[in-house]
Amino acid sequence: MSSLPPIDRLVQLIFDEHKHLNKRESRPETHVAPPLVTLTHDYGSGAEVIGRALAKALGVEFIGDNVTHRHDDRHHLEALILKRLQGTQHVAQRNLLDYLGGSPDTLQTYRRELVRVLLHFSEHEGGVIVDRGAHVILRDRHVFRLRIVGSEAVCARRVALREGIDEAQAQAKVHKINQQRLVYLRSLVGVDDLDPRHFDLTLNTDHFKDLSSVHLGLLGAMRAMGLNTGAT
Repeated sequence: MSSLPPIDRLVQLIFDEHKHLNKRESRPETHVAPPLVTLTHDYGSGAEVIGRALAKALGVEFIGDNVTHRHDDRHHLEALILKRLQGTQHVAQRNLLDYLGGSPDTLQTYRRELVRVLLHFSEHEGGVIVDRGAHVILRDRHVFRLRIVGSEAVCARRVALREGIDEAQAQAKVHKINQQRLVYLRSLVGVDDLDPRHFDLTLNTDHFKDLSSVHLGLLGAMRAMGLNTGAT
């Protein structure tokens, strides 16, 4: 029996399906991988500002989670996954919570479609992809796995200023959202996203006064890894 965790076996299976399809349709094997970043972050760490600037510099889309997605964004990953789920299950009224909070079978169905969508972005469009276990699922692709963190106190001050709430409320919100993300990650891919070995770079933003130029250093890190940074 394989010692690989289930998510790894699932990724390999779907990746093999992609390779088989490419051969069957005579698609070229040689392919320059588009710029690809996975972004795991603490709430209030400034990751959205940094991630959007990095995506713009790379010439790819910022693909946010439910917290960082904005109306003008081209892609909403959950909407793409739900569309695929509805197509495969022939159920029009189901939402993602039915899959994430349902039986092991429905969670497995969600994971399978998530992997397929993430592999599509890794091979064809690239992107700065926020959370969803993408740093684990895509770790064997040409990817920059970035984690942006901050102390709870500093993150809470940023959230309080941005959202117009007091710091005690902000700190409770930061703690709650970070814990929810951990629970989600463990249920989805079976790992703890605090393990530094799962990332190429971890950035603490506590002492950064201006986040608008942080992406420039990240571009340098990507180039040092030999990754595609687009036309920049």
